[in-house]
Amino acid sequence: MTIFRKTAMSIAMCLVGIALLSAGASAQMHGVGFTLRGGLTTPVGEFNDPFNLGYGVRSSFYVQFSPVAAFGLGAGYEWFGFDKNVFALGPVESGGAASFLNVCPELTFMVGTEDMPTFSFVLGAGLYHLMQKDITYYQTASLLETLKIDSVDKFGMNTTGRVVFPMSPAFKLGLEAAYHLIFTDSNFGGSGSNLSMFEFMAVIVITTGT
Repeated sequence: MTIFRKTAMSIAMCLVGIALLSAGASAQMHGVGFTLRGGLTTPVGEFNDPFNLGYGVRSSFYVQFSPVAAFGLGAGYEWFGFDKNVFALGPVESGGAASFLNVCPELTFMVGTEDMPTFSFVLGAGLYHLMQKDITYYQTASLLETLKIDSVDKFGMNTTGRVVFPMSPAFKLGLEAAYHLIFTDSNFGGSGSNLSMFEFMAVIVITTGT
């Protein structure tokens, strides 16, 4: 089964689960919510060799089906600058920056109340679309060459720890730290078999009770 089929099935099951929770169990639901996050992303391990500190933005929609658990769908975008000094073929003129798009079903466990800080732990897994800009470099002092780099789609997982503080019954602000692990055998960016990164983000949470 290809990564596309696996991810499509996971997302479809996630959406069906949300629909069933929304339509059939509204009396038992504890609310629906939306999160928006943004902040810094840093590559880890061998992935840190060719790439620099970057930024990321993420969002999630979820249904809270118990006081301590929620199920939803998250999406994100991460961007990393390229360290031209590690490129071995010649001086770099342009290109090399990497970016990721990802879509992951998420399961969230939370502890807290409406008028107190809420601590959450999030597990996610799904599709990561990895892209890197073609690298234009000087093969000689006057001859430019371009290294074409294909995008790849891989399976990945992430875990997140989050704390948010209530500003109103439906609006919260907070911080989170996340770790992503992407399984790839393509040596994307010259980083080895797997890619990993940490994220540190500000969080906005909007919730609606039932």
